[in-house]
Amino acid sequence: FEEAKRQLLSEARIDAQEEIARIIRESEEEAKVTADIKAREILADALRHGALDILSEYTVSIIKLTDEDVKGRIIGKEGRNIRAFETATGVDVGLDEEGIIRLSSFDSVRREIARRSLELLIKDTRIQPIRIEEVVEQQKKEVTGILMEEGRKIAAEAGALNIHPDLLSMLGRFKFRSSFGQNLVVHSLELVKIGTHLAVEIGANVEIVRLGCLFHDIGKVVSDKEGSHVQLGVELLQKYKMPREVINAVAEHHEDKPF
Repeated sequence: FEEAKRQLLSEARIDAQEEIARIIRESEEEAKVTADIKAREILADALRHGALDILSEYTVSIIKLTDEDVKGRIIGKEGRNIRAFETATGVDVGLDEEGIIRLSSFDSVRREIARRSLELLIKDTRIQPIRIEEVVEQQKKEVTGILMEEGRKIAAEAGALNIHPDLLSMLGRFKFRSSFGQNLVVHSLELVKIGTHLAVEIGANVEIVRLGCLFHDIGKVVSDKEGSHVQLGVELLQKYKMPREVINAVAEHHEDKPF
C-alpha cells in the first residue's frame, strides 16, 4: 500500500510539474504577444502626439531680382565687388540664371548672413568693398542675436530648462538648417514630443529623454570642425558637461555606438 501511495504521489507530482511548465510557457507566449501589441499602441499614440507640419528648406538661398542690371553692380569693376562679398561672407555667389542670384554654402548661418547682407546692399545701391564689409559685419551681429533668441524659443517649446547660453545659440542654428527635407527645429521638437510621451508611458526619466531628443542632431550645426554629426554632437555636449545619459543618446541614435 505504501509503495503504491508513493508511486501515485510521484506520478501526480510529475503531472503537476508538466502542467505548471505548460502554463508557464503559455503565459510567456501570451505576454510576448501582449507586450508587442501594447508597444505598438504606445508608439502609435506617441507618434500621434508628436505629429507636426513639415517645412522644406534648401542648402541654396535664392534672391529674386526685379532689375537684371543689379548683377553688374554686384560684380563690380573687374569683379572686385563679388570677390569682396564672397570673402566677407564665406559663400559662393551664382549669377548665371536670369533674374536670380544663388547663394551657396554648407554653413546655413553664413548663407543667411549673406542673404540679408545682399538684400540690404541691393536696396542701398552703394555696392562697393568697404560698404560690403560694413553691412556683412552688421548682419553678423544681428544674426548672432537672432540665434540666441531662436534658441531660447526652441528650448522653451521643448520644456528644457537651464541650458547653457552657448548651447542655446547652437539650438538657434536649427532655424536655418534642414535635414531630409525637414527643418531641424520641426524635426527636433517633433522628436521631443514623441520621446517624452513614450518616456511617460514606460516610466523612463522624462528629462533625460527630453534633452536626448532635443540635442540628438546638434552636431549638424557644428560648422567649425570635421567629423560626423554624431561625433561632433557628442564632443559638444561633453564640453558643456551634459549628463552622461544624454550624451549616450546622441552617441547611439544611429547605432554608431551600441545601445
